Amino acid sequence: MFRFIWVTLLTLLLFSCSIKKSKKDELCGFMDKVEDAVQVNSPIKIRFNFSSGFMGRQCHFYDSQVASEFCEYFIHNSSGEFMNSNISSVLSCMGSDVSLGSLRLKNFEGDFYQSNTQRHPDTHSINLKAGIYDDYRLNFLELIFSNHGE
Repeated sequence: MFRFIWVTLLTLLLFSCSIKKSKKDELCGFMDKVEDAVQVNSPIKIRFNFSSGFMGRQCHFYDSQVASEFCEYFIHNSSGEFMNSNISSVLSCMGSDVSLGSLRLKNFEGDFYQSNTQRHPDTHSINLKAGIYDDYRLNFLELIFSNHGE
């Protein structure tokens, strides 16, 4: 009996880790597609607004089909309640070693800028802007993908 419980717990642990990794890979894949699609001097800007609950999620400013697909994915695979997780996931896809871990941001607004992306180190940049509030303002996460040419 003990062996059965041990094997079951181990299987669940391995399965949950693979789900988490695959979700991260999906997010990074969508970000890669947007980065690849951005044209010289025509940035793609995507903004997500979050209020509590699933119905409080909105995506604005998508300028292309690939940005629209990213919006659809992120709306269904992000958390309005756990904005730190959204920010950490995006930063991870940007190649950042920054991890918010158990740090909980309150009344925070900030920018994270990557001037040389991993996929296009000489031409592309990604700017992540985020706001987490405890008052009437909507939490937001905004991504601006830019191609500065060669």
